[in-house]
Amino acid sequence: MTDDVPRSFTASVDRPFDPVSVRLLTTQLFDRNNQRLSEAQVQELTLNPPPAPNRDARINKLSDEANAAATNAYESEKIYNMTVRDIGVRVANTMHNILDDLVNYNTADGAEGFINIFTKSDRLMFVGIVIIIITLAAILFRSGDLATGSCRASNLSANGCCLH
Repeated sequence: MTDDVPRSFTASVDRPFDPVSVRLLTTQLFDRNNQRLSEAQVQELTLNPPPAPNRDARINKLSDEANAAATNAYESEKIYNMTVRDIGVRVANTMHNILDDLVNYNTADGAEGFINIFTKSDRLMFVGIVIIIITLAAILFRSGDLATGSCRASNLSANGCCLH
């Protein structure tokens, strides 16, 4: 029974039967152009097999590129990486989206739904910027009234507001 099996495929003490290496040897008999390899080339491949390809290299490269793109997108969304124009556009978009959500507000959502309108994603930061701008404008207008002298001491209320 062992006579009809080639000697190179039989197991021995020195070289046990290994179907994987047999498969590799038979697939390496042809080069990329389907040209049959010479005995010297087959012997060279047997002695010095090519390194195993890193099958995960392409996936790792794509993953690294996607991670870099996501990191760049995340960094560009941070407020200290935005220009004044970008901040203005984002404030305007945020106010528009808040007004849209207030128009579409369902009273069944309750207070939690109302608060959620203002705290969605990064809206809270831009709402804070609007509050700061309104506060600064109010301070400037009030200090302008006091500086012009139109409010005299006789026209001021107890808390310092002009009674005109």
